[in-house]
Amino acid sequence: MKKIIQIFLLSATLSSLLYNCQKANVMNDTYMYETGSGCDESYPIDTYRQVFYSEDNEMIQIDGMGFQRGPWGNGGVTYVKNEQKDKKLPATMKVGYYSYAEDKFYEGEFSLPVEKIREYLNEKADDPEYANKKNEESKDGILHKYNRIEVGFTLGGMVVLWMKGEDAQKVLATFTAKEAFPDWKSVFEDSDRKEKVEYGLNNDVYTPKVKNEILTKTLPLDLWKTYDDRFNWNVLVSLPSGGKLENISVKTINAETETLYKADHGDKKRAVPYNIEFFWSLNGKQYNSRIVF
Repeated sequence: MKKIIQIFLLSATLSSLLYNCQKANVMNDTYMYETGSGCDESYPIDTYRQVFYSEDNEMIQIDGMGFQRGPWGNGGVTYVKNEQKDKKLPATMKVGYYSYAEDKFYEGEFSLPVEKIREYLNEKADDPEYANKKNEESKDGILHKYNRIEVGFTLGGMVVLWMKGEDAQKVLATFTAKEAFPDWKSVFEDSDRKEKVEYGLNNDVYTPKVKNEILTKTLPLDLWKTYDDRFNWNVLVSLPSGGKLENISVKTINAETETLYKADHGDKKRAVPYNIEFFWSLNGKQYNSRIVF
């Protein structure tokens, strides 16, 4: 019996130590990153809830709550960047928003791919210019490829999460919020619902195209899902003799940005491009060329 009690006490002690170690790891697992949010500017959105929570339930603010700005994937608070400081990794996200064009509310709570976020925030910048440079603002002294988590809200309850950096942006996950029915005055306490809807239709809030979609009930609810359809393709650049390719910037309609630093990078599944720009040099002069689709 004494041995059984000793074994039980040892097991309980080890479990307690393991729990405390895991708790300490969560508490110390912080990264330097910004947050932001936005929408497609043609389909205005107003958010009343947008927040991350860490694994130990600490709130992490998503900047830019309220009337959202575009363009898609790049709305956020680009004109006033929030302070980049140590934050825990987000594990869940809660959102609530009003879609003006639909006159509908959406709400959702989603589990986030924590390990994927960690992987992206640890990824080093692949720009050769930064190969031997140190980042004084980073805890590890390394220049990282991604330093921002961006959230996008759109029609039909679709919510998109991107990892973002200076020359890179990648879709991290997509979610679908459910239609919600909060009391109107709890969200817009100083306005009337009917007046807000009529104001949008009778003033220059929407483009003629979007206004027609609203009146004919043909809003493209699944449009942003098709933006992420991917195809196997590559960018091949042919330069004059003696020309040297510096890099290629590829922007696709799903708001991803990819910067390529070598000519031979192989085929890869990508969304449809809308802007390809390449930088090159010849005889000591720098050039850049752009193709807009």
